[in-house]
Amino acid sequence: MIRKIPILVTLVVMGLILSMGSASATIVLDGSTFDGDHDEVQINVALAQDDVYLDGCYAIIGDPVLINVNGRTLSGNLGSTIKLENNSDFTTSDALIKVMGADDVTVTGFCLDGNRAGNTQVSSGAGYHNLIYAEYADNLTVTEMDLSNNHGDGLKARYCNDLVYSYNVIYSIGHDGLYAIGCNGVTARYNSITLRTNSGLRLYNSNNVLFEFNDITGVGYGGAGIEIQKYGSGTMNNIEVCDNFIGNTRLSGIWIFGSNTYPVANAYVNVHDNDISGCGYADDEINGGILSNGFSGLLQRNTIGGCYGGGIIQRTVYSPAPTASGFVITLDNNDFFDIDEEDQVINDLNGTHSFVYA
Repeated sequence: MIRKIPILVTLVVMGLILSMGSASATIVLDGSTFDGDHDEVQINVALAQDDVYLDGCYAIIGDPVLINVNGRTLSGNLGSTIKLENNSDFTTSDALIKVMGADDVTVTGFCLDGNRAGNTQVSSGAGYHNLIYAEYADNLTVTEMDLSNNHGDGLKARYCNDLVYSYNVIYSIGHDGLYAIGCNGVTARYNSITLRTNSGLRLYNSNNVLFEFNDITGVGYGGAGIEIQKYGSGTMNNIEVCDNFIGNTRLSGIWIFGSNTYPVANAYVNVHDNDISGCGYADDEINGGILSNGFSGLLQRNTIGGCYGGGIIQRTVYSPAPTASGFVITLDNNDFFDIDEEDQVINDLNGTHSFVYA
């Protein structure tokens, strides 16, 4: 009996033949590759072979696109979209793209659409429908992506080292634009983020971080522009947040907070040269331009204006304060406008936290 070669394999082989001009092939998948039914199958077969380029594709997926091989690049053009199917049965451990235990991976250049309107069976912010999920993936780069329209995070990364998240356009996201958990070495720069449900950039127990030149804007929804969270042991003492524009966020422009037990020296931030305006307008204690507890740091040359509740505030909100005392924030040449003088710097944690002036 003669067995037919599946169309999927034929397409992949054709892609390989068309792109075999070098030692490392790139498989090109174009618009004719997909039929709108579990199109992740074709992409996954190709990724198991080599790098993949999406050229003018519109792929509808019912299971995750999986990258679990070191050194893979999944790229494309902005005429290409990977979209989640209607009424998806994705669990909270699924995502449109999953990078699992693979190092030196790059995802770049195309669109991810979480199809929020077609998936009303789940709620935003409950862990469903992350666009990209990475775990134990070192040297991961996500750049020049259009990320939108889902119930979860743009990129949720756990236990990754040396993550770069840059030049992405992120909007209508159901949770955080970037959520880094237990990561070491995180750079987020030149991203344009419009908030809807939670924060633009968020850290949880992650260290050696640079957030710079991001544009984060609220439009009546969402949480803080940047959220930096520490809980318990572990170190977060090399966090730099600089040269960002953060405007009109529902909660604080930058929210920094810790809880549980840890040494004072393990929590330090350097926040400088940011432009923060119109933030913290919700009827909530998580307000102001920069809100902090449980961290020491340097706040330098930030411009803060028109923020509800105050400019720079030390206050315990959301979770209990850490058990240690002696947290000191140094203020140096911050500029305030449209904030009453008595509200420019507020310390509600006298005895455990203090401000000093350089």
